[in-house]
Amino acid sequence: MLAQAEEETGEVVALAHAAGVDVESEIENIVGVEDGVGSDVAVHAYSVDQLAETAERTGADLLAPQLGTAHGQYTKAPVLLPDRVRELARLTDRPIVLHGGTGLDDADFRTFIDAGVAKINISTGLKRAYMHAALEHLRRAEERDKWDPPSMFKDISAAVTTEIARYFDVFGSTGHADGAGAT
Repeated sequence: MLAQAEEETGEVVALAHAAGVDVESEIENIVGVEDGVGSDVAVHAYSVDQLAETAERTGADLLAPQLGTAHGQYTKAPVLLPDRVRELARLTDRPIVLHGGTGLDDADFRTFIDAGVAKINISTGLKRAYMHAALEHLRRAEERDKWDPPSMFKDISAAVTTEIARYFDVFGSTGHADGAGAT
């Protein structure tokens, strides 16, 4: 299975790099379901040595290993693996990505960042903020019988912006803009 994943990843990397696009390699299946895709069953995992070697051979730019987190909503408390990040960081200089950040607490994020995680995915949390803001707006619109889509989009944007800003503080990113964009 690793050979097939490596071959497919290498093909994707070649195409993406030809177009000037970086590739984030997720060759292990990370449990959880997000956007209707995924599974709550861990089908395959590899050693950190295998992950680092595969990234080197394929040229993947970032690594998204299994870290005990899950895509989408957690169905049970995760068993987190920050030591796996430390081990992988010793073997490669590629940025390590945490998938399944939604639902972790601030201390968990700090532990992963301190271990070497460079990118954290919080897509489910942002989608939830979006959907809750839309629902709240639509309920108010129905109560008032006032339907104004532009104000709904303003409310959604404010809710998502608030959620993102909270993570800037948690991740230690506040105040680190370099003029060319946030880091």
